[in-house]
Amino acid sequence: MTLMENSIARASRTQKQILTDLAKETLVGMGLFETVTYSFTSPNVYKSLGFKKDEYPAVVRIANPLGEDQSIMRTTLIPSMLEVLSRNYNRRIADCRIFEIANIYLPKSNSIDELPNEIPTLAIGEYGDEIDFYTLKGQVEVLFDVFGILDNIKFVPGVHPSFHPGRTAKVMFDQEEIGVIGEIHPRIAENYELEIRILIGELNFEKLMKFANIKRKYKPLPKYPAVTRDLAIVVDKNILASQIEEIIVKTGGELLEEAELFDVYEGNQIAEGYKSMAYSLRFRAADRTLKDEEVNDLLNNIIA
Repeated sequence: MTLMENSIARASRTQKQILTDLAKETLVGMGLFETVTYSFTSPNVYKSLGFKKDEYPAVVRIANPLGEDQSIMRTTLIPSMLEVLSRNYNRRIADCRIFEIANIYLPKSNSIDELPNEIPTLAIGEYGDEIDFYTLKGQVEVLFDVFGILDNIKFVPGVHPSFHPGRTAKVMFDQEEIGVIGEIHPRIAENYELEIRILIGELNFEKLMKFANIKRKYKPLPKYPAVTRDLAIVVDKNILASQIEEIIVKTGGELLEEAELFDVYEGNQIAEGYKSMAYSLRFRAADRTLKDEEVNDLLNNIIA
């Protein structure tokens, strides 16, 4: 290519390109491998995913498909993840961690003349001896942190035909659902010849890009020392960690720098139906060294 004389070549990436590259770099940095799969799939895929007939979503049908197995456009990346994981598992790959950022296709109407909505979607799929629900939750939390939205994210119990009940969470940004993470139901895993625990996450990447705030402000290192307190409480086992953390953050106020859950215990020393949750709380003031009395008052308020 020859540029015109005295011309200046200007190229800049779009916000979508910047955020997509940032997400990929973050996931690769955590040890995941990017995969690319077909956008075509089979109408029977929803049966394999555990959907009842009346739960099948509306789909975009291809006018001249190569075959029945590739006759519709996919509305979810979950089967693509399961197929790749199955292929690796049956080739005796001990650990597999993959992700894909690609479009799903949702019809606007029944007319084949109207183009569908193309929704950028992020999916993570993995298995391995050291991988569980909290591994996946931690990975998506890192991504949310990089996107600057972690403080607005909540994980609440969810239900999905493909996922194990009790090991599934809806991902919420404020009051808006943006995805689901959890362990695939063993029955669904068997449909893909998988005999191990499978973790899958699917997030609406379009919404992630809309909510993202990657602008960073300089913050000087603290001048004064922090004061750390550990807090262990016994609560009903149905109480969510996010409910406890919301109270701690609200009551701790500006002096609470960090609250981290480091242990959950259910056993002989705890009454049936209850659990012990232990938090490490770090307090710090920007303009002075905190006194024990100040921290103790805040801690007592949190307990109350």
